[in-house]
Amino acid sequence: MQYLPIILVFALMIGMSFFSQRKQKKQLQERLDSLRVGVTVRTAGGFVGTIAAVMEDSVIVELNPDKVRVELLKGAVAPLEQPLNQPEEALPEEEAAEEAPAQEEPTEE
Repeated sequence: MQYLPIILVFALMIGMSFFSQRKQKKQLQERLDSLRVGVTVRTAGGFVGTIAAVMEDSVIVELNPDKVRVELLKGAVAPLEQPLNQPEEALPEEEAAEEAPAQEEPTEE
């Protein structure tokens, strides 16, 4: 009877681990399925390019500006969340602070 709480804690940890792995696997599969021709991606090595062709387990990525084509495994590329050199949209709190007029201090002349 004294081992029951320990057994329950281990069972809970194993269950949480199982569901977490399943969720990660589903997200990975969705990411791999979203790879299409023309999508801008970032490679695991940090290169940015556009997908030129999609095969079963790999993709051909065209790296700019020299138009070099490289074949990579699908797991080594990830779609870009936002275009490069574009600032993220300001949060609503930041927008409100930007819209508020700044109070100028009186200057001594």
